[in-house]
Amino acid sequence: MTVNTRLQPIGAPGDLLAGVDFGEGQARQHGHKGKPRGGIVDTVDAGSPCDLAGIQPHDVLLSINGQKLRDVIDFQFFSADEEVLHIEVAPQGDPARIHTVTVSCEPGNIPGVSFTEPTFSPIRECNNHCPFCFIDQLPGSMRNSLYIRDDDYRYSFLFGNFVTLTNLNERDWQRIGEQRLSPLYVSVHATDLDMRRTLLGNDRAPDIMRQFERLVGMGIRVHTQVVTCPGMNDGAVLERTVMDLAAHFPHVLSIGVVPVGLTRTPQEILSGPEPSCSRILPSAADLPMRTFQPEEARAVVKATRGWQRECRYRYDHSVVYASDEFYLLCHEPIPSAASYDGYPQFENGIGMVRDLMDDWKRLRRRLQSRVTPRRGPKATLVCGEMIADTLHDLTGDWVAETGANVDLVTVPNRFFGSRVRVSGLLTGGDIIAHAHRYTGDLVILPSVMLDKTGSRLLDGVTPDELEQRLGKRVSFAAYLSEVDRIVFEESFRRNVVRN
Repeated sequence: MTVNTRLQPIGAPGDLLAGVDFGEGQARQHGHKGKPRGGIVDTVDAGSPCDLAGIQPHDVLLSINGQKLRDVIDFQFFSADEEVLHIEVAPQGDPARIHTVTVSCEPGNIPGVSFTEPTFSPIRECNNHCPFCFIDQLPGSMRNSLYIRDDDYRYSFLFGNFVTLTNLNERDWQRIGEQRLSPLYVSVHATDLDMRRTLLGNDRAPDIMRQFERLVGMGIRVHTQVVTCPGMNDGAVLERTVMDLAAHFPHVLSIGVVPVGLTRTPQEILSGPEPSCSRILPSAADLPMRTFQPEEARAVVKATRGWQRECRYRYDHSVVYASDEFYLLCHEPIPSAASYDGYPQFENGIGMVRDLMDDWKRLRRRLQSRVTPRRGPKATLVCGEMIADTLHDLTGDWVAETGANVDLVTVPNRFFGSRVRVSGLLTGGDIIAHAHRYTGDLVILPSVMLDKTGSRLLDGVTPDELEQRLGKRVSFAAYLSEVDRIVFEESFRRNVVRN
């Protein structure tokens, strides 16, 4: 069977870092000796089977029908096809009061309980030393949870986080097969073993194609990602990677080609891998790590078009998709919506621009049918540098259609540096630093700047704090249709919209 999960929004990995917040809750959960290990209940749905059985928030659930619970996947797997559940409970985490309750529910229905953390044990951390690791490039002033090197296959299944499969043991493989944890999201980088090991900074990384053959044998499907570094795993290496992966369609559901993201200077980033890796692998200081130039990006776009034509001929799917950043960098036309096959890697920044453009087309058709003029406050839209040209054109058309009193302000990324140009990595400090440029009474920011809860930005600044510092109303939006609603609905105080 395949576990049915309550999937949460992933955020926007295409903007590199927005979404799941790791570590802080787990530190709370496992910080005291003697506490029983299980899942800490967060909420219980009123009138649900768990509620009727007396389970309450802060209780710890230890097992179901004798099966110990390792995480929310186990909870859902062991309860999925059972009418009667015997759940071992530690009330409020008290080991002295452990007892078993009986829960009756319809097979296939979730018993009505959620947990404070999806994994009841600490998250599986990465054992690689990628020279382009984004965490290594983070400043030291951010919240602790952002420095967790997560590489946990459970988060891949639950939330679509990309993992490398380099830290799996045999028990993990058996569980993936037994519980049919599909699809998984896998960072490949290269199917050439030597190149993959170099990019991972891990001379013991297993052969990814042998791992995929095992996954295919289990019936597991995967979405794959290739973080592409110019002069290394682009060109012929990238073509081999794409062809190797596409040959496994439909078990390989998609191949996302994204450009490497660098924040600090090469001298700071390329300080070298761990000594254990440098014995065999080339020193990271010797790697030609840099960002793409426009002509190099254009080569990736053109190659992707060719691979898509071949895949559509063979499989009736594009299969391989280039990141929006490639198209924006080299000013190539954005592909049509049909070429994205339902946007399988939307949250990886693949197809977001096309979706933005198509949203405007739909909004324009609605606006053209209106006969009543509307009035709204003067507003300022804010964005990062990468999307600025596209958004400038779309906003100009929208203003011409509606008469909205709105200006667009492009904010450079001071926090991470000039190489980072996506909106999702703008921080509260970046926004505040340009407060003098916002002429509107209302400031509308990209919703990808927020974490998955909509409560804070990367540097911990909250929307309320932004309003206080700017002295203006602040709202968040992902599309022009949302901007239109925010601007022209006077009763709208704040709108936080997440994909």
